[in-house]
Amino acid sequence: MKLIFITIPRSFKEPYLNSQLNMLNAIRKYNSKSEVIFYSDDNGVYEFAQKNNCIAPQNIKKMDNLPLVNSALEYGASLFPEAFICFINSDILVLGDLIPIISSINKTKFNNNFVLTAYRLEAKVEKCLSDDELNALKVNHRNIKGRHHALDFFIFSSSIIKKLNMPTYRVGRIGWDSWIAGNSRKLRIPFIDV
Repeated sequence: MKLIFITIPRSFKEPYLNSQLNMLNAIRKYNSKSEVIFYSDDNGVYEFAQKNNCIAPQNIKKMDNLPLVNSALEYGASLFPEAFICFINSDILVLGDLIPIISSINKTKFNNNFVLTAYRLEAKVEKCLSDDELNALKVNHRNIKGRHHALDFFIFSSSIIKKLNMPTYRVGRIGWDSWIAGNSRKLRIPFIDV
């Protein structure tokens, strides 16, 4: 099973540098066999991707100078038509191996026909974390407060992206995450909070 992370980062410099490095380091630590796509043409992102064995297209579809979430998903699905796609914001730390979760759900009657989501927990991290610090944050995550109004994390098979037929949504604008939830339910695609 192939897992592809897609994110839309800003330039890898302050104030975004540490959060984006932590995101990438957490993926590499806990989901090491995954591919990472940076769907962004911010200054230096393409070069950073090349140096760090990530994928970054040079032609990004945008509206009002903002990358499009739907285009990022379509790009990932076109490169990896048999994979699971995990779309995350570039400041999210995935502190665990997602393959067992996806495999467990995929073995049920859903058979690639589902959308997974999760609420984020807020943690103020102002530096680039070491492996030991990532492990400590993973162990102590129950001490972090959550917020239940942002779904910035979705996993689905590449085939679901065509079924959803997502309209044009600019990154950072309200509504696209709710649209995925609502349209999944409308299409009777199981929408599962993990």
